[in-house]
Amino acid sequence: MYVVGEYVFRANEGICRISEIGHPDFQNSKGERMYYILIPKGDTKTKIYIPTEPEPIGIRRLISKDEALKLIQNIQYISPINIANEKQREQEYKKALRSNDPFQLAAIIKTLYTREQFRTTQGKKTTAMDKNYFQRAEKLLYSELATVLGVDEISIPDRIKAVVAGNNSFMIS
Repeated sequence: MYVVGEYVFRANEGICRISEIGHPDFQNSKGERMYYILIPKGDTKTKIYIPTEPEPIGIRRLISKDEALKLIQNIQYISPINIANEKQREQEYKKALRSNDPFQLAAIIKTLYTREQFRTTQGKKTTAMDKNYFQRAEKLLYSELATVLGVDEISIPDRIKAVVAGNNSFMIS
């Protein structure tokens, strides 16, 4: 059970704060079903309603500081997503985003970064779809990492690059 004021991670939206637990504003009658009412970080006008029972789908607690550091330390060992059929590429990206798993977000980033490097060597541009999913995965993952580590989101890519380059000391300032 989550509590009011707690921050959670919701697939596709990212970090949200539980503003209330109750009945939605739009319900005419006070139904028995209770909802978590989520407010996405940085968007106070949007409300997301998630039933409290059965077990809420698509939300999870934020990773811990230790888990964030472990993810960053091991990011170079995370395997890119194996996409055997090019026609199913977007489906695999969507599946990884919906997984609500920070390691899957890192896998999307690695997959698309590698793909971009390969396409560049062939004189091709990054596809709009790849760029879109890369940016979404980065925003979701980097936002969570920055929040739990208490650092500026803009510094996360450089910190990850430093670890991958062999500087194993991820410093939190």
